[in-house]
Amino acid sequence: MMSNKAALKKFGSRTFSNISKGGTEVVATIYEPVADGDNCYCRIEIDGLGDDIIAEDMYGADSIQAIQLAIEKIRSTLYSHPDTVTWYGDRDLLIPRSVSHIYGFEFDMHLQKIIDAEIDAKTKSEVERYAGKRSV
Repeated sequence: MMSNKAALKKFGSRTFSNISKGGTEVVATIYEPVADGDNCYCRIEIDGLGDDIIAEDMYGADSIQAIQLAIEKIRSTLYSHPDTVTWYGDRDLLIPRSVSHIYGFEFDMHLQKIIDAEIDAKTKSEVERYAGKRSV
């Protein structure tokens, strides 16, 4: 069910650059969650990737899940698009990835441990590199 855009309130937006199209703007917008029966949805719009605005309502069990799904939809759309999109000149658009809990809590915790270990290893490496530069 597509909502009446006039009734939606903008929640937030981010402007990117489409390097493949000479640096033209790509604007991703999330609208405030809207209750719809027992669920909620957030409208997302992405303008600047083609001739048409990409618009989709992302449904969740509640407003927080609708926001999470909206952010994930924007992230996946921008990263999977064939054009090169950047934010402040960087390909890292700083949109966090969300892992579906469909795989279960144990799997989520397993991934979290892997990520934490990688962060710890990278931090240790950077601290040692920095300390090595100071001792020279």
